[in-house]
Amino acid sequence: QFDIWCDDIAVAAGKLLEISGVHDLTVVGLRLGAALAVEALASHEIKAKSLVLWDPVVSGDEYLSILERMHAKLVAKRRVPLRPTNELLGTRCPQDLRTAIQGFDIAERTLNVDVQEAALVVSGGGKKYVKLLNSMRRRWPETMFKSMGNPVDWESLQAAYGGRLTGPITRVVAEAAESLS
Repeated sequence: QFDIWCDDIAVAAGKLLEISGVHDLTVVGLRLGAALAVEALASHEIKAKSLVLWDPVVSGDEYLSILERMHAKLVAKRRVPLRPTNELLGTRCPQDLRTAIQGFDIAERTLNVDVQEAALVVSGGGKKYVKLLNSMRRRWPETMFKSMGNPVDWESLQAAYGGRLTGPITRVVAEAAESLS
């Protein structure tokens, strides 16, 4: 459940601060994790100094459509027909979770996030991130924007899993997080 995931982020952030003794937290979120991080920050479940969004899910509705198309492709390859299920790509995804994701608009929610600075890092072209970047810059005028120019095809399981943690991408994300702190 969406709200439980946000609670989990808050618990993890609290434990990290407690164990490390650090006082300034930089939150980095990838894809749906970016949306969850924004929601946890917007609902004030956690407090952070900085926020880095990495190839964030911009529209929950669009994201679910992509997952459903990917799931349909995988199911079509099976020899035995499956009964209807609430699964998407091997993960339980009941209607209440789908509803929470569908209604999520990250650009709108960033306006309620209380951090000092933020960055948006994208693996490829930033066209679909224009609304989000504009919203972030309304909230944080100095929002850093970095584009890798090597898009990860998040609609392909093989490409997404193979491309998400490459050296150049993680280096740019780490540099963005480091420059904010």
